[in-house]
Amino acid sequence: MINPIDINSKMFEIQGKNLENLESSANNAKDDKKKLQAAQEFEAMFLSKFMNTKDSTIERDQGIFKQGQAEKTFKSMLYNEIALNVAKDPSTSVGIAKQVYEQMKEL
Repeated sequence: MINPIDINSKMFEIQGKNLENLESSANNAKDDKKKLQAAQEFEAMFLSKFMNTKDSTIERDQGIFKQGQAEKTFKSMLYNEIALNVAKDPSTSVGIAKQVYEQMKEL
């Protein structure tokens, strides 16, 4: 005859293993989310640098297009936010974040 105590102890062992698997998959999901966020921030940094560099090619030294230090700072912040929004949305992303994320998953 089977001892009910043995059955219960086996059930706890099985449930314990399932809980460990759930915990490890939850940790993997958190790591994947962090990797995706890091990849998106990398793309945003690249796009922001691109937009700032593009903007610096426009001459604004004379006339009505002359800008002060506050405008330069604001534009830099504006480009940072635009780049972050572009990188986070898959429909507007240029694809750098996706490629970086895929490479990070392989590590």
